[in-house]
Amino acid sequence: MRLPEADSGLRFGILGRLAINDSSGESLVPRAPMTRMLLAALLVTPGRTVGVDHIETVLWGEDPPASSRAAVMNQVQRLRNALGAHRARLHTVASGYLLEIREGELDADVFSDRLRAAHTASQAQDWAAVGHEAAEALACWRGDLFADLPAVAERERALVQHFVEGRTQALELYFDAQLHLGRHREALPELSRLAVEHPLRESFHSALMIALYRSSRQADALNAFDRMREALADELGIDPTPALQELRQRVLTMDPALLSPEGCGGLLAAAAQPAPAPKAVPTIPSQLPGDVADFRGRFRETAGLRRLLLAEPTIAPQLATVTGVGGSGKTALALHVAHQVSERYPDGRLYVDLRGVDANPLDPAEALAGFLRGLGMADSDIPGDDDARIAAYRSALSGRRVLVVLDNARDAAQVRPLLPGSAGCTALVTSRRTLVGLAGAVHLGLGALADVEALALFAGIAGPDRVAAEPEATEEVLASCAGLPLALRIAAARLAARPSWSVASLAGRLARHRGRLDELQADDLAVRASFRLSYDGLLAAAAQGQPDPARAFRLLGLAPGPETGLAAAAALFGWPEARAERALEHLVDSGLLDSPAPERYRLHDLLRLFAAELAATDETEESRYTAVGRVAEWYVRTLIEADAALFPKSSRPDPLPESQDWVPSGLASFEQALAWCEAERPNLVSGAELAAEYGFHELAWRVSGFAWAYFNLKRHLADWIATTETGMHSARACDDPAAESTVLTSRGAAFMCLEQWEAARECLTAGLAIRERSGDRPGQMACLVTLATALHREQRYEEAREHYLRALTFVGAPELRRREVVLLGNLGELELEVGDPLTALGYLERVRELNLEFGDRGVEAERLTAQGMALLRLGRFREAQAMLREGIEVARSAEYRFCEAQCLGLLAQAAVELGDWQEADSCRAVARALLPLFTGREARIAMECLDEGRVERGGHEVHDAHDVQRTAPQRSAPQSTAPQWTPQPRRGAGIPAMRRSEKRRGDLLGRDICR
Repeated sequence: MRLPEADSGLRFGILGRLAINDSSGESLVPRAPMTRMLLAALLVTPGRTVGVDHIETVLWGEDPPASSRAAVMNQVQRLRNALGAHRARLHTVASGYLLEIREGELDADVFSDRLRAAHTASQAQDWAAVGHEAAEALACWRGDLFADLPAVAERERALVQHFVEGRTQALELYFDAQLHLGRHREALPELSRLAVEHPLRESFHSALMIALYRSSRQADALNAFDRMREALADELGIDPTPALQELRQRVLTMDPALLSPEGCGGLLAAAAQPAPAPKAVPTIPSQLPGDVADFRGRFRETAGLRRLLLAEPTIAPQLATVTGVGGSGKTALALHVAHQVSERYPDGRLYVDLRGVDANPLDPAEALAGFLRGLGMADSDIPGDDDARIAAYRSALSGRRVLVVLDNARDAAQVRPLLPGSAGCTALVTSRRTLVGLAGAVHLGLGALADVEALALFAGIAGPDRVAAEPEATEEVLASCAGLPLALRIAAARLAARPSWSVASLAGRLARHRGRLDELQADDLAVRASFRLSYDGLLAAAAQGQPDPARAFRLLGLAPGPETGLAAAAALFGWPEARAERALEHLVDSGLLDSPAPERYRLHDLLRLFAAELAATDETEESRYTAVGRVAEWYVRTLIEADAALFPKSSRPDPLPESQDWVPSGLASFEQALAWCEAERPNLVSGAELAAEYGFHELAWRVSGFAWAYFNLKRHLADWIATTETGMHSARACDDPAAESTVLTSRGAAFMCLEQWEAARECLTAGLAIRERSGDRPGQMACLVTLATALHREQRYEEAREHYLRALTFVGAPELRRREVVLLGNLGELELEVGDPLTALGYLERVRELNLEFGDRGVEAERLTAQGMALLRLGRFREAQAMLREGIEVARSAEYRFCEAQCLGLLAQAAVELGDWQEADSCRAVARALLPLFTGREARIAMECLDEGRVERGGHEVHDAHDVQRTAPQRSAPQSTAPQWTPQPRRGAGIPAMRRSEKRRGDLLGRDICR
C-alpha cells in the first residue's frame, strides 16, 4: 500500500544496517533479533502484504515450531511497540501483515528513483544532472545490504545482487559525469580504488585511463590497461573489448581529443557494455490466447491491473491475483489486460491453464516443462527433478521482462513453483479461490458488474438497437442476471440467436426463479455447470474432514436474505459459531461466498438460486423445516433484545417463552442495537415471510410487533408495511386476537406516516375494537393514543383531544406510566398547534418528570423540541435557546435526525430574536444539510422551521420582524408545573403564530402501540 507522501517523518533503511528513524532522528529499530528479522521481511516487499506462512519461514526456516502463529503475533506486537507513535503503520490484514511505507521513506526506493533519473539525464547528456542524481543515489548507501542481518542477506541473495549491481551503475554514471565535467583530478583517487576492487569491470579501468592521461600520466594510463588485460586473461581467458583497446591506442598516440571533456565521447559507455556472449538468440514466447473481442466493463479493475503491469520494475517480481465466483470473467479480464500491456514485456508472454476446478488439476512440473519449451529449451535439456526444473525456469527468466499468466489456479501450492524469481517479471494469476498464501501478492476480487457495465456487455452481444427499443425489459433481464458476466453473455447470446424473441419474452423466462438457471445455458456455456464445478470441490473438502462446507452452502439457500451474519448462519446450520465460521470462510476462499465485513457473508443472487436447488434436492424436508425454524427464532429473539435496548421499559407484545438454548447477543447499548437492526433489516422483512411460509406464525407476527418502533425511528416505511402484511396473515393463522390487534395498530401507525388517513383510521379502529371486546385496558389505552395521533395529524384537533383525554382515564397503574409519558407529550404538542403554549408547557413539564424513570432519549428530544417551541411562542428567547441547544445534543445521541433538524431551525429563530446572526446562519446551514434525509411530511415540516418568515439582512436570510398578537384558549393541563407568565411587549422581530399546517415534529406515535 503506497500512499502519497505525508508529514510522517519516518525513514526506513536496508542499504546498510537495518534502520528506522523518526523526524527527530531517533532510532526506532527493535533490539530483539527476531523482531528485526520480521521488520526486514516486511521491508523486502514494501507496500505489499507478507503472509504469515512466509514470516514463519523467515523466522524459523522450513520447520517452524507448533506455537509459531502465536510467536509471530508476539513479534508483530513487539514491532508495533518499537514503532511507538507510528504503530498504526503496521496493518493486520486477512492474509498476513502489511507495513505502510510512504513515498520517499525507504532508502532502497529513493536509491532506485535517483538511479533512474541519472540514467535519463545521461541519455540527454545533461552531465551536471547525471553527477547530482548519481551522487544522491550513492548517498543512500550506509554499508552492505542488511549488514547486521547476514541470514537475511543470504536468503535474499537475488535482491542483494540487484542492488549491488545498481550501486555499481551509479558509480559508473557518477564518474562518467565527472570526466565529462573536466573533474578528472578529483576523481583519480576513487577511480584507482574502484579499479582494484573491480578488476574485471572495464568501465572503471577506462575512466581511470582517461583521468590519468588528462593528468599528464600517460605511462600510468597504459599500465592500467595492462593490469586490466592480465586480469581478463587470467580469470576469463579473454581479451579486453575493442572499445578499451581503441582507448589504449589513443592514449599511446597521445590523441589530443582525449584532453577535452567531450573527447571521450561514447568511450566510457561503450566500455561499460559487456562483450556479446557467443550464444543463440533466446526464444521469445507468445502464448497468450486471443483477447476477448466483446469485452465490456470492469473499468476500475482494468485500470488497476494496468497500473501494476505497466509499473517500473521493483526489487522483486510483481504478483497479482484475480479471484471470483465461476462466471465472473476472471480469465477474460486477465487476458484483456495482458494483451494491452504486452509491449511492456518484450521478452515474452507465457500462459497456462492450470485446470484448478477439474478433477485432475495440472501438475506444476508439467506446466514448468511447457514454459521451458516456450523459452527455447529442448526437451532433452529439461530437468526431470522438480527443484531443478524450477531453478532452470527461474534462471531462464533472470534479467528478462516476461509476463506469466497462470489461469484457473487451484490453490497457492500449485502456483508457487511457477512464479518468476527475478525483478522485471510479473505473474498474473486467476482463481476461484482467494489465494491468501501468496506472499506479496496484490489481490483483486471480482464482484458483480455495475449496472452500466452489465448493460454495455448485454447490448454489445444482443445488439444495441434491439436493447434500446425495450429499456424496461432490458432492466429486468439485467436484474435476473445479477451482474454475472457469464449469465449476461448466455442471455445475450440466446437473444441474438433468436431474432423472433423480444427482450420482454426473455425477461419473462428469466423471471421464473425456479427455472432461471435452466434458461441460462447455451451450447457448452451454462451458469449451473460453472457453479457445480465449485460445489463439487466442496464435496471433496467434506470428504477430507472439513466442517462440511457443502451442507453450509446448501442451507444458505434457505437464509432469509442475500447477506447473513455469523451468528444467524450458526443458527441456520445448527452448529457452534466456531464451526460455522470455518465452513463460511472455506466458502469465501472457494469463491462461492463474499465477506463484505467481518462476520458478514453475502451470497450472489444466482448462487443463492443454485444453493436453494441443492437444498431442495439434497436436504430432507425435516432438515429444511428445522433449519428455517432455528434461524427465524434467532432473528425474533435478537430483535426482541435489540428493541429492549432501543426503547427500554416500553411495553411490547408477549415475548417468546424462555429457551435454555438461547444465548443473548449482548446488544446492551442503543448504538449496538441500532447497528444490528440496520444491518439485519432486509433479513427481518424476508425472515418474517420465510417463517410464515414454513408455518412458524408465532414468530412471523412478532417481527411486526417488535420491529415497528425501529422502523418508525429510521423511517423504513415500506419495510414496516411489508412486515404488517405478513403479520396479519400469521396472527389470524394463530387465532390470536391480541396479536391481530397489535399488528393492526402497527399497520395503522405505518399508514399514518404515509398520510393514508382513511386506511390508518380503519386499521386503528379495528384494533381498538378487539381490545374493547377483550376488556384489555392497557391495550385500549395504546390503541386510543395511536388513533388520537392519527386524528391529530389530520388536524382534527377536537376529536384528537377527545381520544387523548379518554386514554388519560386509563392511567394510574404503574405499568401504564410509560404510555402516560407519550400521551402527555402528544397533548402538549396539540396545544401548541392550537395556540396555547402555556397549557402545552404544563403537559411537557409533566413529561419531563415522568421520563426521568424511563430515560427515553427519543421522548426527551421530542419534549425539548416542543418546550423550546413553546418558549419561543411566549417570547422567552434565552430559555428557548438553552432548551433547544440541549435538544440538539439529545437528538444526536439518539440518532433522531428529524428532531435534530427541527431544533436547529427553531434555534436559528431564537438566535435571530437575540441578534446572534452567526449562530442563526450556522444552525440553518447544518439543518439544510439534513434536509435530504427527509421526504413527504417530514421534509415539509423541517423546511417550515427554516423558512418561517424570512427577511434579508445584508445578504442573509432571517425571520420577519413583525409582531403577532396571540390569543390562547384558557385550558389547564393536568399536574402542570409551568409557572404562570404574562407575555411582555416584544422587542425586535417576533415569532409568527404556528400555522395549522402540521408545525410539529412529524412522527408522533404512541411509542407503545400495544401489548
